Amino acid sequence: MPVTEKTYIQTLPRHHRIIVFVDESVSEELLRNIMQANLHVWGGRYNPIVPVNENSISKEWIDLIKDYDPDFIYYSNKIHVEFLKGLNLFNPKEYIAFDNKDSRIYFPGLNIHNLLHVNVYDRFTTQKTTLLEYRGKWDMPLLAKKFYQLNLGLTPLYVGEDKWTSKYELISIDEKNSSQINKLIFEHRPYFKTNLSAIHIKSISPNSKNYFDFDKFQWIVYDSRNYLSNLLYFWNRQLYIEPNNRINQVVATIDEMDELLNDPFFEPLVYSLCHNNQAFLVSIGMASGNLEEMRKKMQTKCNNVRVFSESVSLFPFETNGFNFVTSKFIKPSKSLIIGKSDFLRIPTLTFEGGDLIDDGPYAIDILIEKDTKDDHKEIKFPYGTSLHHIALKGSTRINKSHRITFFLNREVQVVDFSIPDDLEIIRSVLNYREKQTELLQLPMAYIDLSPAGQKLSAFYNLFERDWATIKSFLEEKFWVQLFMYDSSIKKSPVKSGKGVFSYQDLVKEVTALTEKYRDQIVERLNKRAEQVVDEDIIKRIIERDIKETFQYYIDSDLSYLIKRGGLFIGMKVSCDMCGSNRWYSLTELSDKIKCKGCNNITMPNLTSKIYYKVSDIIINNLLSDQTKNSKQFDGNYVVLKTLLYLKNTYERSGSSSFLWCGPLGYGTQSKGDNWASDFDIVVILNGELILGEAKSQSKDFTVDEIEHLAWAANNLLPDKIIVACDSGNLDPIVEKVQEKITNTSCKVISYNASAPWYHFNGLFGLGD
Repeated sequence: MPVTEKTYIQTLPRHHRIIVFVDESVSEELLRNIMQANLHVWGGRYNPIVPVNENSISKEWIDLIKDYDPDFIYYSNKIHVEFLKGLNLFNPKEYIAFDNKDSRIYFPGLNIHNLLHVNVYDRFTTQKTTLLEYRGKWDMPLLAKKFYQLNLGLTPLYVGEDKWTSKYELISIDEKNSSQINKLIFEHRPYFKTNLSAIHIKSISPNSKNYFDFDKFQWIVYDSRNYLSNLLYFWNRQLYIEPNNRINQVVATIDEMDELLNDPFFEPLVYSLCHNNQAFLVSIGMASGNLEEMRKKMQTKCNNVRVFSESVSLFPFETNGFNFVTSKFIKPSKSLIIGKSDFLRIPTLTFEGGDLIDDGPYAIDILIEKDTKDDHKEIKFPYGTSLHHIALKGSTRINKSHRITFFLNREVQVVDFSIPDDLEIIRSVLNYREKQTELLQLPMAYIDLSPAGQKLSAFYNLFERDWATIKSFLEEKFWVQLFMYDSSIKKSPVKSGKGVFSYQDLVKEVTALTEKYRDQIVERLNKRAEQVVDEDIIKRIIERDIKETFQYYIDSDLSYLIKRGGLFIGMKVSCDMCGSNRWYSLTELSDKIKCKGCNNITMPNLTSKIYYKVSDIIINNLLSDQTKNSKQFDGNYVVLKTLLYLKNTYERSGSSSFLWCGPLGYGTQSKGDNWASDFDIVVILNGELILGEAKSQSKDFTVDEIEHLAWAANNLLPDKIIVACDSGNLDPIVEKVQEKITNTSCKVISYNASAPWYHFNGLFGLGD
């Protein structure tokens, strides 16, 4: 990469994202511990908890979580990790098992107290932040104690956490005042720390088709014999609600409800929690009569709050797309790297309080964008790309957007960052892949550009590495035929010139083409005029079209090709000794030159005309065997057309990353079965690795090539295998490759190269 090239790096800090899978036999105590562990870390309130029944997950739960992008997946040890990996939904850094014992759970993340500040927003708009703090012994008696722990975050501080809370006004709950807790909550309107785990989120929020009025405050009640569905509802309902820094639901057992209802300050508690003086008592599985009876008891205690009851029949709700949720406070930073590498400064992570965070772990998403004219500026990586030697050192993963997620803490301030080129990335993913904490070495002995790859690279550079320009020439039948010294005209000077032609030859060619397609041109003119057009008018229109064809198309393209070295200017000089009439470049011409036919001295004469010669770089990429009389599309023509197809198909879909290299030669190091072969198509498209083979005709695919493509699909972990040709039916080839593939995440696709046509005035759209 030239040192003058610029690359922009965008970094955005965020919390760790986690999905927790629990076996349906998980105990009530452990499930509550999992929830409280999530409530103790930044972003934890939006970490889904998903039930698994005998290594099976219902469709409703799959629909809810399939678009999440977890950094870590935790699962209870009764669940088979291979089952979770086999879902092919996620690309986490690691899968981590935890015991099914009722023990305390810890999740990696930034302590929620880092998000505290003196003016932390809450819906009560209090003048100062007041915190509800547990200050008694661990075994301090408190009615409905677990209710306050899970819903309001009333748990003893860990060692050292008071460094964050000591600066705030505290409602300290201890043995002396624990019976007054609801009265104190009502009087002081504290900020509930469970909300800290739900602010400054970077995640997604599912939309529900069965909208269950998420503005409602719900009080979920359950019988401990039916704890699983109710606790999972309590936790995962929050996923549908975008962060609003207030409590949207609380959960209590029937026993806890009985204890709370006996508190004379129960109504102040409900009034402090509910929205718009309304509370909705809900449950899954509780008989409607029992639920209504409890609602009545609750209503008799709440004169200033209207209490309703509702049953939840189905959860998760049917999902109807997702909203991306981001924090307006935490904004991305952009850095510029000039050249190949530089130090990337990590922006300091602070929240509204402005204090430096604790050294707890968090993540940074990194977007890399090249400063190019191409629409595909971004560099995206296949899953499992090993970044250690090509981009940066440290703990990383490739996230669902195929960008880099970097795991770090406050101590990391700068990172030595490199900008890999396309070939470096491709070589890396064909040699190594990371699978969670394991580095897999793929069975490749060597990888390098093949001769065809070198030719294609030269072709790409000749056209200024501009795919739009390459596309314009390869889709124009006039230029494709000229480059291949072929023609639709029987006695064409372009065909006989074999890559050497004069300007007059081009005029004759276009004139002959208009004559060949004259009937279609006239039919089009008559249809447009809605009458038979006079013959003289037709003649003038065709003459005008020919003139404008050169004025607006051919002349400018000729100038571009000459400037770029795609065409060379020279003369044809006839030898008086041997009669040969050869082309000589301007640099070869002088008053006396050596004849290329007989080696004698000859000289140009006044009748010698200017002739152009097509560069071998162009010819070598379109004709693999220039001695053949047939002009089938060969060489790299189908490769180029396939690359353009892939690039432009995904461009229309809004994707933004296209990495590629020319055809690669490779050698394998499979046990007992080594061979050398090549890939015609090597592309990383929006983070997906695509390998493939291109032929002039579908019948050219051999048994060995089909075997090699299937081997590549099974051993090199591509996302797609592509087979391409200019003519013929590729369906049987796709079937043969697909049936040999055991890698279920790899799909075989095909492409039949589209035929070029004329884009000139009058001839537009013709030429099939």
